[in-house]
Amino acid sequence: MNGLHHVNIDYCECDNAGSAGFHYQQLLRCGFFPATHIEPHSCGTFAVLAHFHMLNLQGKIAGYDYYSGLEKLTDNAGLSKIKDCYKAFMRMVREWQHLKMLKRAGRAHFLSGIKGTKSGELALICPACPHPNINLPKDWKDRPPEERFLYTLFLAIDACFRLKRRLVSSEKKDPGLGTGWAFFVEDKAYRKYLLTVTDQNEISSCTSLSALDHANSKFSA
Repeated sequence: MNGLHHVNIDYCECDNAGSAGFHYQQLLRCGFFPATHIEPHSCGTFAVLAHFHMLNLQGKIAGYDYYSGLEKLTDNAGLSKIKDCYKAFMRMVREWQHLKMLKRAGRAHFLSGIKGTKSGELALICPACPHPNINLPKDWKDRPPEERFLYTLFLAIDACFRLKRRLVSSEKKDPGLGTGWAFFVEDKAYRKYLLTVTDQNEISSCTSLSALDHANSKFSA
């Protein structure tokens, strides 16, 4: 990874070019991930996408900061005008991470393929939670009462009543990739459910508990 580059690419246009595939397929075979499958003009190498993916997960490096670093590697003095490909880069990152999730779930080995993915099938099970036949002893059901707490599943939810950043765009402008396939529920079903519930007046003995006082307002956490 040493910056942003202008690269001339000659696609296969032979008489039997059909066997070579479309332009985006030829790019993928060469290790370039296209920002779009329709007349791609911007690409990211598999190496740079994998590198950012790892740093994003382990080092919490934001996409904007990583891309800014690529710009600095290209021209740290700021003497030349660099084409802004930040949006294209983030689109590639999003698709790359989605494909990685599908790959690790083994969806290519299912007869139904990616389209046959069901709700929650891409979610990873919690390794710390008790799972029979996986991380529990065979006699866990027969343990004495004073030891049963060792195999109890504890579920908790925090006090965040609202995801504010969910309002920055719309499904039409920013459609999801495989919504409902992992940890979040499917968006359309969730919005349909919201229409069936109304604001509730919470009863609390706590004085000035903001989490409850503003649960139904835009000031909620």
